[in-house]
Amino acid sequence: MTKTTSGHGDAMVLFGITGDLAKKMLLPALYQLSLKDRLPERIIGVTHGNWSVERLRGHARDGVAAHGPIDETASAHFAGRLRMATIDYDGPETPRPAGRPSTSLRA
Repeated sequence: MTKTTSGHGDAMVLFGITGDLAKKMLLPALYQLSLKDRLPERIIGVTHGNWSVERLRGHARDGVAAHGPIDETASAHFAGRLRMATIDYDGPETPRPAGRPSTSLRA
């Protein structure tokens, strides 16, 4: 088993990382946590779009910059944690729910 240097989990996976909510709220909050070394070494963003990791890093930087000044060293370290994964939500390999949701979860 591999142990991370921060003592936290191996990775954090975020679905919808290319969206507006992630840009405005999640990525700036994660950046703040990274300043305190409270994140795993890898943050894996999952999207159905055609995004590169470079585009994701720019997206994250834009979101963080909207909240105030950026520490360039910390920003580079945070950007280095970001990874990308693309998923076809309609593809045959995509996991499906095992059964119907409970009535308490229905809208």
